[in-house]
Formats: sequence, C-alpha cells, structure tokens
Amino acid sequence: MFAPTEIVETGTFFGRTTEFFAGFGVPVFTIEINHEFAVGAAFRLRLPNVTVISGDSAAALERLVARGALGRLLAYLDAHWQERSPLSEELRALASGGFDFVAAIDYFQVSNDPEYGYDLQAGKPVSLATVQLPKTPSLLFRALLGARKPASGVAPSSPGTAQQATRRSWP
Repeated sequence: MFAPTEIVETGTFFGRTTEFFAGFGVPVFTIEINHEFAVGAAFRLRLPNVTVISGDSAAALERLVARGALGRLLAYLDAHWQERSPLSEELRALASGGFDFVAAIDYFQVSNDPEYGYDLQAGKPVSLATVQLPKTPSLLFRALLGARKPASGVAPSSPGTAQQATRRSWP
C-alpha cells in the first residue's frame, strides 16, 4: 500500500479538496495560480498542516523539490484549466526529485469510457497522448481518470455513468 508522507494539490480553487486531504494528517501543499483564490483559500482553511502557495504550479513544485520538502508523495494535479496546461511540467518537476510519488490527474480522458468528462487543452483532450510523461524508474504514475496503458496509468473501476462530479469539456 502506498502511504504518502505529504500531499500536493495543484489547482486549489476554494480549497474544498485541500480540506479533504488535510484530514489525513500529513503536510498538504496546495498551489493556486489565481492569487485571489489562493488568498481566499488560505483565509478559509487556516489548518496547521496546510500550506497554500500562490503562483505557477510547475515552478512551485520545482521549488518544493529543490528544498527537499517532499518525500513519499501523493500529487493531485488539477491545474489544467487554463490555456497552457502545466501537467507535463508538473510531472517532470516531481520526477526530478528522485522520490516515489503517485500522481492522480483530475478530468483526464478515459479512452474506453466516453461517459467520463475530461478537460480540453488547445482543443485536445487531456490524456496520455497529450501529456509528456517523464522517463524515470522512480515514477509511480497513476492517472486517476486515465487511459489503460501498462505501467503508465490505470482507469477508474466504476463506469462513467456513476461519476458524481459535474461533467465538463465534452468534445
């Protein structure tokens, strides 16, 4: 079983997912590019194990890795709603640390189940075909909503019709 020592979330928004992760009792770093959202989440959360970072997620991850702040990490990547998707850069930054991590990517295309919603970046689905995965043996990559490819991603076990989140970005 993978037991993370830290959790990183990109795309804080209001901090609801951050609050959920904080309940695990490990340090949580949440990164939001929109400064107003970051300030609002920081004010709302005020939890001892949560650090809210305002700025570009890939750059913030690079700084956390360089500081040695991350160990056995769960990375929940949800900062891909802007025109420029930071996913490839985020994964590259995480892989550069030499530690084990699991990356769960929200709104990732599930190629064998069209009922799952997914984001579009530059008109293309966010998927294993459009995200550049780092080539490193230390990478434990799990796309929570991903395509079925050995050693690079797993798909959800529930059908898309059971999805409770609002569907978005349908092609």
